[in-house]
Amino acid sequence: MDTIFSILVVVGICYGAYRGIKWMLHAGQIQARKDPPLSPADLKVLEESAARLMADLRAVTDECIARIESACADAERHIRPQDIVDVEDIRKVSQMDTHDKSGEFDGLTNGEIELLKGLKAISR
Repeated sequence: MDTIFSILVVVGICYGAYRGIKWMLHAGQIQARKDPPLSPADLKVLEESAARLMADLRAVTDECIARIESACADAERHIRPQDIVDVEDIRKVSQMDTHDKSGEFDGLTNGEIELLKGLKAISR
């Protein structure tokens, strides 16, 4: 009796799986019929939209590049020649102590001297 019941359960499960798969295939075919492929006119509109978006992106990119170059040019105009640190100054500072009062770099603060030492360490 248990064997017959087990066989009926297995047959029932197989039949249910068969009906479920058949229903899913049928539903997929109906959905595929609802969504037609893109027509040539749709593809043309899509291509034109993509071209327009790329042109807008190029225009924005060019504008951003121009703004960055303008800001760099303004910054270069505002830099005074005495603000530029000489490599020889970096070498001299790297050899002296931070609290050295030799008077060679009286205009520099301790932070600037430390910065120059850090730059020297990076340049090695």
